[in-house]
Amino acid sequence: MILKKINDFIIKLIKINDSPQKVALGFSLGVALGIIPGSGPIASLFLAFLFKLNRASSLLGSLAVNTWFSFLVLVPAVKLAGIIFNLNWQNLYNQWIVLVSEFKWQIILKFSLYKIILPIIVAYGIIALVVAIIVYPIVLSILKRCKYR
Repeated sequence: MILKKINDFIIKLIKINDSPQKVALGFSLGVALGIIPGSGPIASLFLAFLFKLNRASSLLGSLAVNTWFSFLVLVPAVKLAGIIFNLNWQNLYNQWIVLVSEFKWQIILKFSLYKIILPIIVAYGIIALVVAIIVYPIVLSILKRCKYR
C-alpha cells in the first residue's frame, strides 16, 4: 500500500514536462517550505514562480510534507534552537506549546518574540534547508534514471 503510493508519487514527478534539475529543485523547495510551519503550498508556488522552478513539483513537495512533517520536526527543532540560542530546550518547548495551544495576543506579548518564536523558526529553517539539500540529489537521480531509459 505505502510502496504503491510512493510509486504513484514518483510517476507524477516523472510525468512533469520540464528538465530534471528544475523538477528536483522545485520539489526540494516545496519540501523545505512544507517543513516550516506557516508556509507551504502558497509560498512554494510563489517562490517556484519567482525562481523559475517547476511549480507543479514544488507544490507536490510541499504537499508531501506539509503539516505532518512539521510535527515530527518540532522536538529536533526545539533542541537545535536551544543549542543555537543557548536556551533550555525543555522550557522552550513548554513555552511553544502554550503559545500554540492557547493562541491569544496577550500570550504572544507575554512571551518574547526573540526568546521563543525566532529560535524555533530559525531551527526549522536550518532543518528544512538540510532536508532540501538531501532531497534534491535523490529526486534528481530518480528523475534522470527514469526519464532517460
